[in-house]
Amino acid sequence: MRSFQRKLAILSYDTAHLLILISELNELRERLKKAEQSAQKVRQWKRRKRTRIERSAIPPEGGSGSHG
Repeated sequence: MRSFQRKLAILSYDTAHLLILISELNELRERLKKAEQSAQKVRQWKRRKRTRIERSAIPPEGGSGSHG
């Protein structure tokens, strides 16, 4: 009977350990998801900022200039 109790204790320990690991993995997944969303927002902001700068550098069409 001791062998069965020992195996049951090991199984219980392993199960508890796996549940802790699953919980940690879920936390890491959430942190990664938030970091990816934040990085995506930064990339979008930089893209919009760059587009505004490029637009302001181009002179408007039909503006003052000599027609030849």
